[in-house]
Amino acid sequence: MEPAGTLERGLSVLRVLAGEPRRRAATDLVRATGLARSTVDRVLATLVHLGYVRAEGRDLLLAPRLMELGEAYLAAGGLRDALSPLAERLAEELDESVSVAVRDGDGVRFIVQFTRRRAMSVAFRVGDLLPADRCAAGLALLDPAAPWAEDDQLIEPGLVAVAVPVRDPAGPPVCAVSVVSHTSRHTASGLREHALPRLRETVADMETALTRP
Repeated sequence: MEPAGTLERGLSVLRVLAGEPRRRAATDLVRATGLARSTVDRVLATLVHLGYVRAEGRDLLLAPRLMELGEAYLAAGGLRDALSPLAERLAEELDESVSVAVRDGDGVRFIVQFTRRRAMSVAFRVGDLLPADRCAAGLALLDPAAPWAEDDQLIEPGLVAVAVPVRDPAGPPVCAVSVVSHTSRHTASGLREHALPRLRETVADMETALTRP
């Protein structure tokens, strides 16, 4: 199937606007996408008309309507609704941050996040895409035969994490759950000893939850 050029150009503009900084001028989008100025102007006019981009003077930024698409994805698979209560319970029990991530191309995208103050980080936000080989959740999904994976400050100095894959009844992993902490509290091995037993129990509960109709 051939890609639709107009849609591809529109998505390239949206991806740039989703990065940092959040506000961009049209000239920034031309440089970042490599598209002609006339093309960028046409794409922006369409996105503004549809409500996905907002113009504030010369600044362009994503509009809240885009949340409809993200929310539709999160609701469609049922993963978030099924796993969020268990992830939140684990975060409360361990007093550590807990994330759920799914594969997205060569990376992993976070669909659930419960953050505790001791491990605050901009690296783990719902919707963020991280390289699969640079975070515990990604490593757990890259090697599903391994019972767990850990991240010793791979993605951000001071952050350590341990993750376990969640499998569907057929066997392949559908996501990974990670517990994230800070080196001021735990080393990577210390976090593993502290969190892995409860993490494994929680993942078992999640796998049971996914089998329910």
